[in-house]
Amino acid sequence: MKPEGPQKINANIMSAAKGGGILTIGRLFSYATRFILAFLLARLMGAEDFGLYSLALTITALVSTVSLLGLDDAIMRYVAVYNGQKDDARLWGLLQFCISLTLVLSIALSVILYLAAEQVALGIFDAPELTRLIKLASFIIPFLSLSEMLMFASQGFKKMQYSVIAEQFVQLPVRLLIILVLIQFGIDPFLALIIFGVADFLASLLLIYFINREFPLRRALGASRWEVREIISFAFPFWISDLLNTMRNQVQTIFLGSLSTIVSVGIFTIADRVNLLSKMAYRSILTSTKPIIADLQAKEDWEQVGTLYTVSSRWGITLNLPIFLVLLLFPRELLSLFGASFGDGAQALTMLAFAELVNTGTGVGGVIIDMTGQNRIKLFNSITQVVLSVGTNLILIRSMGLMGAAIAALISVGLINILRMVEVYWLYRLLPYDRTYLKPLVAAAVAMITTFLFARVFPDEMFILRIILGSLLIAIVFLATLIVIGLPTEEKAILLKARKQILSVALLKRIGYLN
Repeated sequence: MKPEGPQKINANIMSAAKGGGILTIGRLFSYATRFILAFLLARLMGAEDFGLYSLALTITALVSTVSLLGLDDAIMRYVAVYNGQKDDARLWGLLQFCISLTLVLSIALSVILYLAAEQVALGIFDAPELTRLIKLASFIIPFLSLSEMLMFASQGFKKMQYSVIAEQFVQLPVRLLIILVLIQFGIDPFLALIIFGVADFLASLLLIYFINREFPLRRALGASRWEVREIISFAFPFWISDLLNTMRNQVQTIFLGSLSTIVSVGIFTIADRVNLLSKMAYRSILTSTKPIIADLQAKEDWEQVGTLYTVSSRWGITLNLPIFLVLLLFPRELLSLFGASFGDGAQALTMLAFAELVNTGTGVGGVIIDMTGQNRIKLFNSITQVVLSVGTNLILIRSMGLMGAAIAALISVGLINILRMVEVYWLYRLLPYDRTYLKPLVAAAVAMITTFLFARVFPDEMFILRIILGSLLIAIVFLATLIVIGLPTEEKAILLKARKQILSVALLKRIGYLN
């Protein structure tokens, strides 16, 4: 198929940039809020109680993923497709089927978990105090599953701001506000879980309102067309894959809780929470490119897919490198903010930062595999990654504890992302790399050397000032070096458009059109 021209390519890049920018801003706010939440909870509860709270949330996430049946990925893809085709009947049937089935299954699984709470707490973790937390978590699962489904549906409409507002500007601030109000009475894991559930429920209500704005939900139930076979055929491999991925993501927490100590769970959770900053921009790019790639694949426009692959992957590594340098140079200082005992996770945080750098640096190949319908390959990758993750964690946590979990993450993430990149090249002859990748690498090297020399001036007791000034220096030197060596064409176009929009708004305000 012939390319549709530079204007169309730019439109897709701009769409990805806009969606990714909105999500990044939201996730930046989210990270700040999550950081404050983790800081307060870790300080108030200590490493052991925070570890219990983290285990309860891990179990909740696992059960919730089972109840989704992969329909979250399906609802995002087919909302984008059906909405693009203006097929209201199929779109209405899609929403009915996916949401109702998820709710029924999540409630059934919640009942089973409630009844098995004591066996799970004692048999797997040898922690009787975990029993009541698991019972409480079972009531949260249906709301968590619903909010996840609604979030993916809103993203299918290519309205990334909806999920940002619901999660980053409602759910997290509500949790923070309630904790601040109740802080004088003391916070324990049980109360922290209740607060989590309330905030998630409020986010679900807001997402329903947003979806109703895009696609009015007050319509006859019979005015729908259910494509059950097509949806299930697409969703089932994703369900297995997502379940395996969730198990992989949570396997460190589970194994640390069963093979090591509850305290190590608390420390690792905080280290992973700090590392969220390095994941923030990349996850935003992944989310914003998904519906665009799905749409381009339906049109068989592979040239634009390739362009988006290269540009979005370069954005990911460019945004990740400054954050990686902060985590690399100041790991102990960052973790010590949560309490002296959390500083023991400094080496683990460094390994997790390297793992995310590899994840980002290999591009959005996983999204291309997902959104082009390569379900068997996705399933194979997920099984491979879980086997790697379970195997390496089982071996390394037994011998190395906390550090073993971090090294296992680096091994499994690195190998699976290299595999995805090879698969995308084999399928579509696409690679994410070109010469423009060297620019952020050079900028990172200059920033690292400058900041390393600068940070040595400050004594250990001034670690907070070292973090603040060091982070600012990394950002300034990195950006300045990029500007000196020259930004790539796409980044220049995005900045130019953003500048024009900012100037337009400023002019309208100046003449009184905008108050």
